[in-house]
Amino acid sequence: MGHFAYLLSGVTDLSSLKKYYVSYEIDSGTYEGDYIFGSVSNSTSVAGIVKIDPNTVDLSDGLFEVNLVKYPKNLIELSKVISGITSSDFSGEMFSVFKTANIKFNMSSDIPWTLDGEYYQGNSSIEIKNLSRAISLIK
Repeated sequence: MGHFAYLLSGVTDLSSLKKYYVSYEIDSGTYEGDYIFGSVSNSTSVAGIVKIDPNTVDLSDGLFEVNLVKYPKNLIELSKVISGITSSDFSGEMFSVFKTANIKFNMSSDIPWTLDGEYYQGNSSIEIKNLSRAISLIK
């Protein structure tokens, strides 16, 4: 996660990390927690920062790849986050990684985000739906 890993490695005080309380709804239920980063994509790379194993991404399956990084509560958890990011191994307990066709985020306040690199002020609720095969391309 390139630049993100660099920023995290410079953190010497956990209180300097901004956490966001988020609940999210997917087909299997509603979940919640404190997070420092999240991505919803259908790509093997997000802004050249988040690298996702190409063997886990199917661009035609109608599902998004979701990666949420949990807020570390202590230096051991922070170390796990940094280790996972620098090795592109998101299987640890500090990461929530899953696939879904639809996801709705509810936040306690407006959270800024980006869409294809374009900055948005933020909302307290965001719903993202995968419209699989919505466009037909002619060769």
